[in-house]
Amino acid sequence: MFFAIIDIFKGADFLIYPLGLCSIAMVFILGERSYALRKTAIMPEDLVDAIVGGKPITGGQHSVLARIIAFAERHPGDEGAVKAFARLELNRMERGCPIWTLSMPPHPSSA
Repeated sequence: MFFAIIDIFKGADFLIYPLGLCSIAMVFILGERSYALRKTAIMPEDLVDAIVGGKPITGGQHSVLARIIAFAERHPGDEGAVKAFARLELNRMERGCPIWTLSMPPHPSSA
């Protein structure tokens, strides 16, 4: 089995090396994005429970939802600013993924 894999690498010549590097890079990117965009980092359970229950929000600015809510509390009545800040947070979550804008179709509301 091991020798069959070596034969494949020898038969593929130099083109297998960029493919291997791209595969390793993709695994790293998937791992990093999975860790950065995990549900507990974006919407912690305690924060969601406080919002749903109508309780005062305590804790730090450790999640995206907490930062948006803190901004909304500092700017009451300014819906446009809160939407702009939420878009900024969304852009921050999408960092390092500009290719997504090329591969995904546009949203119907943005047309």
